[in-house]
Amino acid sequence: MRRPRELKSQQLAVRAPAPLPYEVVSSAGKTLESRDGEKTVEFELEAAGKKVRTVELVVLDPPMIKYRWLEGPLPFVEEEIEVVPRGDNSELRYQRASRSKIHPPKARSPNR
Repeated sequence: MRRPRELKSQQLAVRAPAPLPYEVVSSAGKTLESRDGEKTVEFELEAAGKKVRTVELVVLDPPMIKYRWLEGPLPFVEEEIEVVPRGDNSELRYQRASRSKIHPPKARSPNR
């Protein structure tokens, strides 16, 4: 099994108490199936002028929202969003890892 490759992590300050951004983020996408704190969700967005579609397993475990790609442009991606209370406000912490090869090595010439 390939080791996870850490992708860009982000933090975002939110001027709202933690339950509100948790509710907003956890309700994103089109729910295809839902049971026992897990949902299968379809996301469609545009990136670099191309339409990107993913189907993801979403696990709601407050204060965490965990995502695992079931379908999408990369073969294996896991993401986590943690909603951290900061007084009357909150902070979203986003982590993403991939076991896919984003830029595979170039093939070597047989003459080398």
